[in-house]
Amino acid sequence: MYPDGRQHQEWLVPDALDGSDDFALTSDLIRAEQADVILADRLRAAHGARIRVTVPEFGVLEGQLTEASDEWIELDTDSSWALIPLHAVVMLHGLGVRARQASRTAVGEQSLRSRLRQISRDRAPVTVITAAGTVAGRLARVGADAIDLVGVDRGGEAQRRRELLTIPVSRVLAVQSLSI
Repeated sequence: MYPDGRQHQEWLVPDALDGSDDFALTSDLIRAEQADVILADRLRAAHGARIRVTVPEFGVLEGQLTEASDEWIELDTDSSWALIPLHAVVMLHGLGVRARQASRTAVGEQSLRSRLRQISRDRAPVTVITAAGTVAGRLARVGADAIDLVGVDRGGEAQRRRELLTIPVSRVLAVQSLSI
């Protein structure tokens, strides 16, 4: 009681709530923040990590994560490199929980078609993995929604008949460098 006769009120905190409300609030905030994290940001944060990527109709590709975009990742495998569109990824093993957003000038904004055009300019022989099978060749053209592939023989030379194989970009599961 105060000297003037008013009753002093104490804020009573039940033992069950002594800090657990703060913990619950913090947990809720963390879950809300995690809900906004996209896979590409987690992949960017894992740059340099060794991961395994499961791709349907092919299996598992394993290697060091060298590039990550909003649309694709690139692995440096033991004997080659592999470009994997994120739409083709079924499972990832070895990915951490950290995330890093793309910078405006980074690879993060580079589209899958843009990366395929770079590969086409290099004229490197590649293997293209699709649900229908795996084909080898050189990327001859990269259009808005399809790629043209010219087959190569064992020596890496373009086949005599310059017959093009056209594959919709949305059906590409992976592009891997071809060891000749």
